[in-house]
Amino acid sequence: MNQARIVAGSAKGRGLQVPDGVRPTSAMCRKVMLDALGDAVVGTEVLDLFAGAGVLSAEVLSRGADHVVAVERSPRIAAVWGRNLDRVGFGTEGDIMVTTARRAVRSLIERGRLFALIFADPPYGLPETADLWSDTPWASLLTPGGRLIIEQGVKDPRPEPAGLEVIWERRAGDTMIYMFRREDA
Repeated sequence: MNQARIVAGSAKGRGLQVPDGVRPTSAMCRKVMLDALGDAVVGTEVLDLFAGAGVLSAEVLSRGADHVVAVERSPRIAAVWGRNLDRVGFGTEGDIMVTTARRAVRSLIERGRLFALIFADPPYGLPETADLWSDTPWASLLTPGGRLIIEQGVKDPRPEPAGLEVIWERRAGDTMIYMFRREDA
């Protein structure tokens, strides 16, 4: 197991376990994304797609999000996600769906769930994410003014989420971060 630390907020500096082979959102990327969002995180309902061990989930809760719904397809890694949130005191503020991102998104849309923030940090180079970005009616998952933040490798094609406009993008090392919002916002 490797370690990651929460960058800011109420749990700043607390350690999280990361299983070998899992690439968590880096501290630099978390800082860049969440500093750009500022207080927009506080009091929100967040969706964390490709959640892995829960490093980003714990970070947004540390910065004041009310609740996180996380999606991780591996039951083994999802169990680490739960232990990590318990470890830093956020065990009751998150739920995890053990399924693929595509199935989770479809289910959440069918249930009428809305999120102020959606984070997506898929494994770099994952070919099926291009279809996920373009085929998903993202506005059906976002509150008015809601944002989708996508992190991916610099060599991956630029995402084109349906019904959203890009409002911000940054390069952080070998990572590109894109922030989109509902076009009707």
